[in-house]
Amino acid sequence: MATPVPVPADAIKATYNGIGGFLELKAKGELPSWILPPFFQREPFVGGLLFSLSAFRAGYGKPTQKPFETTYKLDIILPQNHFNSASVLVETSLGTFAIPIKYIDIPGPGLVIPTGQKTSNGSNADEELKPYVVLGDVLPPIAKYLPGDTDLTITAQIPKTVGDAKSWINPSFNAEYFKLVNATITGGAINWTFKWNKIPTGQGENLQALNITTSIWNGELGPSAKNSRIVQPYIVHFVLLQN
Repeated sequence: MATPVPVPADAIKATYNGIGGFLELKAKGELPSWILPPFFQREPFVGGLLFSLSAFRAGYGKPTQKPFETTYKLDIILPQNHFNSASVLVETSLGTFAIPIKYIDIPGPGLVIPTGQKTSNGSNADEELKPYVVLGDVLPPIAKYLPGDTDLTITAQIPKTVGDAKSWINPSFNAEYFKLVNATITGGAINWTFKWNKIPTGQGENLQALNITTSIWNGELGPSAKNSRIVQPYIVHFVLLQN
């Protein structure tokens, strides 16, 4: 059975890639040689993101120290209004640490952290991230049904902008289950064509989420800069067609 490993908080990093739509956790350091390479695992938790950093034991005796480096990626849309998006919790044998999330590759000049949140240590995220506030919303999910041998087309309207304003539209999905096979722009809309990369027949695998994020920056910098972001989630069901 895997057990938590002694990794300090300063050896753990959390980064959210806004264009890629994924959270990346990294840990780097040294552990006794009889501990196999550690790994992150997401744990059930209400109100935020909780992970454990664990490893299996592979021997006994007097160990030597050996270096390790591990990475974990989670496809997810952040921030979200219903839980803490400013930090993640990571359980180790030294304790449970609140690791701040660093946001990178965000369309426009600002960081997309919603206001009114509390960080894991109880401080107000507004005070820590005040220069980087944007407006955002998550729309109700749309159900889609995708057999194993057919395509799924998702369409989004390209926002019209004026002057220096810019817009971005990005899909985010779990590449283990979906693959993007085509993308076209027609009449002010962008169309993505997806297929199953892996049929989600395992326990807990069906349903799969696919999100389209539309971001608009008003083209200004400083206090007058504004970003808006709308996420349209799609819940994709794998279905079998009967003759």
